[in-house]
Amino acid sequence: MGALTERIGAVLRIITATAVVQAVALCRADTLTLHSGGVVRGRVADPTFVLGSKPVSRGKVSSGKNGGGTGTITITTMTGGRLVLDASQVRTVTHRSLLLEEYEVRKQHTPEEVDPLWKLAEWCRNRGLKPQREDVLRRILVYEPDNVQAHQGLGQSRHDGQWRTHDEEMRLRGFVKFEGRYVALQEVEILKKLHSRRKVEQDWTERIRNWSYAISSIDPEKRRRGRTQLLKISDPNAIPALNKILRRSEDEERRSLYVKILSRIPGLGPVPFLVEQSLFDASKAVRVDAQNTITPQLRDSACPLYARALRNPDNEIVRRAGRMLEKIGDQSVVSALIEAVATTHQVPVNVVDNSNTYSFGVHGGTKADPNVLPLPPDVAGKLAAGQYPNGVTFNSPDNLTEGGPRVRTIMVDREFRNPEVLSALESLTKQSFGYDKDQWRRWWAARTTMGATRSPNATGPVSTAPGSP
Repeated sequence: MGALTERIGAVLRIITATAVVQAVALCRADTLTLHSGGVVRGRVADPTFVLGSKPVSRGKVSSGKNGGGTGTITITTMTGGRLVLDASQVRTVTHRSLLLEEYEVRKQHTPEEVDPLWKLAEWCRNRGLKPQREDVLRRILVYEPDNVQAHQGLGQSRHDGQWRTHDEEMRLRGFVKFEGRYVALQEVEILKKLHSRRKVEQDWTERIRNWSYAISSIDPEKRRRGRTQLLKISDPNAIPALNKILRRSEDEERRSLYVKILSRIPGLGPVPFLVEQSLFDASKAVRVDAQNTITPQLRDSACPLYARALRNPDNEIVRRAGRMLEKIGDQSVVSALIEAVATTHQVPVNVVDNSNTYSFGVHGGTKADPNVLPLPPDVAGKLAAGQYPNGVTFNSPDNLTEGGPRVRTIMVDREFRNPEVLSALESLTKQSFGYDKDQWRRWWAARTTMGATRSPNATGPVSTAPGSP
């Protein structure tokens, strides 16, 4: 039974293969281009030619049991005839669908007149031959330039007396189609660069994600390789992917690795992210690592970023920025330091919640919504009789708790003195006015004014303010 089954299977495979070859032969046709310049259309009798496995060139011959004799090619023409050609006569054999060959034959036999050409265009439309149909429609317009049907078939409409497609009309207006939408011509190059940059960033994201997974592996060798690959990164295009995957990781070690990677990337691209990490990271160790990466070469770019942080709503951030500005030592931030030597920030404060307390005047009027809690009748009567000349206050029972009155949290302004900012200011100016911002401002205004009005030919030191060294 086993041998019989194998033989049946082999026969079925042969039948299937034969059916495939016959199907291909039926749905495809061949175009033979002769060295003389002639063209013959039909089907090569040898099915291997139909499959395209035996290209024919000058000096080479083909053979097969369905072909002619040795060195010949047998072809069944589109009209049903049978030709036997010497292989040396054939320059190329092109394989394409039978439908396209039928179109070529019909085109050759269609008169160059509007009505026959329109019929050929409709024949193409019914068979889904869009490019061929458009070619026929253009031939119609050669003989009848204002043929509305042909123009509409080409997707054209009349604009200012001219037939144009929507794309052509938009191009005249200065727009082209890019990724499915119309954009100004000037935007195309920008969008192309943006698309290219996104592709690069996507590639980096995939690689960095894989290396990030590797450093979490239980395999020490995988962890080593992943870390090594991450530390090799030097392409600024990798920064967005690093930000996405490592920057806000809950793992302190990964954030520290992120800082180390950024510090090895050349250029100024990493500076804003290193500054941010040095100010906002939850770990002091990571913040210190980031602060240490701000080398003298990066200080010019980092300085204005730290100066901007002096206006942060969080007083702790202001103090950290002051510490870094003292380290950078750039006098261009003196004015910003003066304003930040003492800053005002909102802080939460607990207060008694009087939201359900109602006060009544001598005439029974409330200072809150009278419909929420009506005045008791006996109290209202005594109030009306003048027994409560100063009014009354009624506390809702909901306003009382076991430990006393209910409290709520509100935000209030509070002034903070920032010793790190003062230290930076004193270090840069060699002055000491403490936290007196007005005195600092007067000194700085006098110094600025005298520096601007001093003669270029003057010699000797400039006196900046009374009592200054």
